[in-house]
Amino acid sequence: RIENLLHPDSFTDLTRLLITNTVYFKGAWAEPFRAERTEMKPFRLSEEGSIDVPMMHQWNFAAASYAAFTATGELFPSPREVNAELNDDDPVLYPDEKGHTMLALDYQGQRLQMIVLLPQSVMGLPDLEASLSYEALQRWIGLLERRAVNVSIPKFKLETNYQLEGVLRSLDITQAFEKKAQFDKLTTSEQFLDRLRISAIVHQTSVDVNEIGTEAAAATIVEFDSVGEFLPPTRPFTPIFKADRPFMFLIRDRHTASILFWGRYATPSVATDSNTF
Repeated sequence: RIENLLHPDSFTDLTRLLITNTVYFKGAWAEPFRAERTEMKPFRLSEEGSIDVPMMHQWNFAAASYAAFTATGELFPSPREVNAELNDDDPVLYPDEKGHTMLALDYQGQRLQMIVLLPQSVMGLPDLEASLSYEALQRWIGLLERRAVNVSIPKFKLETNYQLEGVLRSLDITQAFEKKAQFDKLTTSEQFLDRLRISAIVHQTSVDVNEIGTEAAAATIVEFDSVGEFLPPTRPFTPIFKADRPFMFLIRDRHTASILFWGRYATPSVATDSNTF
């Protein structure tokens, strides 16, 4: 999955040490998407522009958890039942354009899950990212509710490569890259006349999301209240989670709360703008 992490010209006569680590994850959905339902659908890049992407669909996805949130990050009250005259995509059943919805899809074994954070607005991803904190994310995850969801999410593969020196320097991690770095205890060899220092940090990620990674009946009940007034018929509400605009996703270990991968799917026509960390 990761090829040519470093090129031959990455090494010089001064290169003394290379430290690497890897993480590999391959998970099958607890409930696979049906490949025959995957079809090309518009993915909105702006209010006016879109591009067609292969969109996976799963109706009444049972291995899912769902929640919706307002612009302030508070839980939006998603009903369990609605007036039978309302469609599942009626705007009143979802937060306004400044809010967002969240979906968790289980992998087999239920220990690992993918979580998708979807802004209601096609241009809402930057604001959602700016409002995100570890504490907010954990609170939102804790409010996810197990229920059937109608899911549409792109089938995608992202590959990204980062040079991280600049990022770390912006966090005031600078000494490690300079001659005054203190890595003396990494070696006792006398051949190193100069101190060891970090010359490069490279991070590369590959994420592939497809159908494999895995009919309900509705009843209408008519009731009368104590004074004989007729109540409108209701039916179960199945939320629609349609990721047809830029979103964030993460792969998480439910037991340890560790985030294994985190990224965004933003502009499928330009691979470098769809990032994974």
